[in-house]
Amino acid sequence: MPPHLRAPLYQKWFKVSPDAALASLRTLDGLDKSIIAPSVLSAVEDDVGLVTKILVAVPPSAGDWYAARWLVRLVPDSPSEAFARAEKLSTPGARTEAMTRVLIHWAARDPHSLIDYYAGLDDALRQELSTAYCWLQIAWNEPELMLDRRGRAAAGAPRRHPKKSDRVSCTAGSAGCVHPRNATT
Repeated sequence: MPPHLRAPLYQKWFKVSPDAALASLRTLDGLDKSIIAPSVLSAVEDDVGLVTKILVAVPPSAGDWYAARWLVRLVPDSPSEAFARAEKLSTPGARTEAMTRVLIHWAARDPHSLIDYYAGLDDALRQELSTAYCWLQIAWNEPELMLDRRGRAAAGAPRRHPKKSDRVSCTAGSAGCVHPRNATT
């Protein structure tokens, strides 16, 4: 029977006898596990212990993408722990998505602590993250933080416009064109 047809059977089996279903899931080949795991994980997502066991049993490529979506559940209790777990995912795309999702949910919940935490991240990690929605979330919930220059600078949030001292007139463009200093024109 093809794995996509077995997935609903595994969902029911995990609800009735999780240990037996998990043992069976472990014996499947990687491709079958990757096809069955997402449906099983969505069926048992409220059981943190079982989700963790399933994630260990499936290939990282399948488990990491689920974990990227699932880790946001940890944000209300421990956003820094959720971010640390997201950093440990082995699939690069899933890792970046998980960290970004955690930051967005963290921004909605506690923007002040997020800004402090984000300021402590190294530049390479900041470059990896897509934080536009994170800053949008802060701007929506607490606009005064985005208007505070010190808050933006500490958090590394992008400035909307270069400071006047950082601008030079464009000689190659139209009249009144402004580019950041040291930019090629």
